Amino acid sequence: MLGIDCKRYCHSVLVVFCYLLKGDSILLIRRGTEPYKGHLTIPGGKKEKGETPLQACLREVLEETGLSLKELRFRGMVSNIPQEGETDFLSLYFVSSKFDGEPVSSSEGSIEWYPLSNVFDKEGISPFFRLITPYALDPGERFFQGVIRVDASGDIISSDLDFLN
Repeated sequence: MLGIDCKRYCHSVLVVFCYLLKGDSILLIRRGTEPYKGHLTIPGGKKEKGETPLQACLREVLEETGLSLKELRFRGMVSNIPQEGETDFLSLYFVSSKFDGEPVSSSEGSIEWYPLSNVFDKEGISPFFRLITPYALDPGERFFQGVIRVDASGDIISSDLDFLN
């Protein structure tokens, strides 16, 4: 044990998200729970104690979609910093196009395949999805990083995303 007082020093939560692609379509979830209830986005959630980020991503996708990932590629990370409170969130983004099973909705929300060509036109699309997707799905396979600041309501105040060189 490192002897670190986490109540005093640990102020970050690790969150994982996964873009699931099949041909020219992407699997999205319309969140049925808070935060961001009603928003259309990609599956994901908090890493649990003892998990690696990869294990957390595999678990979250299985829980939210019923799909078992066979391949996973890391694409980038974003620090999400709320204007209020002591906790910030480090979000890791993955992409997969190899998985087993048939997608099924869960208590987290309803899922559906959407054409990538007009996904940004869908009603209720998450503003985070709008910002991050062009980086995560970059055909150059470059890694990205950035910061998104949000107000007390969870609305985006500012963002600074870019590819790593």
